[in-house]
Amino acid sequence: MISRLRIILRSITFLSSIFALVSFSTKSNGVYWRNDRIISYVLLIGVVFLESHSIIVHLLSDWGMIWLSRSKIAYAIVSRINYLSSLVSFCMKSKRWSTSMGQHNLISALSNKLVNKTLKKLKYFPGKWNVDSREKEDKELKELIFKQVLNKRSRYDPSTNDFIALENLLEERGLEVLRSKHCFDGFEWTVAGVEFIHSLLTWHIATHVCYFNDTRKNTFDKTRNCVMSSRSLSNYMLYLLVNCPNMLATEPSETRHADTRIHLRRLLFWKTHKDVKRNITLDVDALSFRTTEVKAFFKKLLESLSTMLNKIEEQVEGEMSALLDGCMLAVSLQSLETQDGWSNDKKWEMISEVWVDMLMYAASHCRWKEHVHALSQGGVLLTHVCLLMAHLGLSKQCRPQVSEQLAARAKRLDDIVGPEFSPCWV
Repeated sequence: MISRLRIILRSITFLSSIFALVSFSTKSNGVYWRNDRIISYVLLIGVVFLESHSIIVHLLSDWGMIWLSRSKIAYAIVSRINYLSSLVSFCMKSKRWSTSMGQHNLISALSNKLVNKTLKKLKYFPGKWNVDSREKEDKELKELIFKQVLNKRSRYDPSTNDFIALENLLEERGLEVLRSKHCFDGFEWTVAGVEFIHSLLTWHIATHVCYFNDTRKNTFDKTRNCVMSSRSLSNYMLYLLVNCPNMLATEPSETRHADTRIHLRRLLFWKTHKDVKRNITLDVDALSFRTTEVKAFFKKLLESLSTMLNKIEEQVEGEMSALLDGCMLAVSLQSLETQDGWSNDKKWEMISEVWVDMLMYAASHCRWKEHVHALSQGGVLLTHVCLLMAHLGLSKQCRPQVSEQLAARAKRLDDIVGPEFSPCWV
């Protein structure tokens, strides 16, 4: 935001850098060595360039254009300068959001295989850069999100101001999807009566395991919209949990994610290092595994369910891990095809709809402060979904107008005591 104080301070710093450059150029000859003068000139010119760039960026920002528009003369001058007018129009028309989503997969992060395409040609860099990537939000995903937002909107009438009904609606994170698919009883435990972060991790693991198992079939088409949307949203939600925890920080999140990650790493270590003594101390976060080892673990899980699920439970050392729940959910989802006669399409459609519901839940529960911060950096999908929901009246943070509440209270008071006793300010 541009204010008079900022303009004064920015002018002082810019003029000071100009004055320093001019003063040095007039008094440095014969006083300093040639090499010293060259270095000083480079530094001073660099300061002037940075100050000039900062001023231009501020003037061509949204707040800068609003400030200039208040002065018709200043706005006309800027608009009529050829080289600035094209730059202004570019800044005003350019898209602020790259329409891409961050991607983080809990299982892929176990291996030292680079996921970021930019770094694949370079040496291995430790840290989050080797496991995070970005993916474009395609038209089909947008349509899926918009369809479910409209579906949720059809079950609520904002004109009623029934805030309790709205809160109940926004508390759903897959409940209505499961009811519509007639499988609420078998999957209720994953979305009801459990913390959101635990539910998110459970469905993330289950989505990955289902995808891994289905890709082993020759008839599986992984390019279908429901499959791609499910994986994109699953990895996006985990990306937010890992990299933008404040956007999901309606409850403690770090412990559950860390416990799940540690549980899985420790389990993989003992699975791949059977000859190592059990009493050694492990630096779990420093462990990494080959992609083949990770795939072999989940292949063994699907082939020997009872044995592997028991081993997963045995390795829980008091953590709040979602690994066991995620694996059990994956088994239940796969049984929809083998035992209940579901088609593969129907299963993945349900998974994708559950993820959209979780996205809407997270969007409506994220604080506006975090959304504003995200918008200042170009915006993210979660913020766009929140704004869409708020536009349609699906936001518990946008309560009814205070004036309407006061008018309703005054009417109730009139009904009880009569208008002659109403206070004069009503």
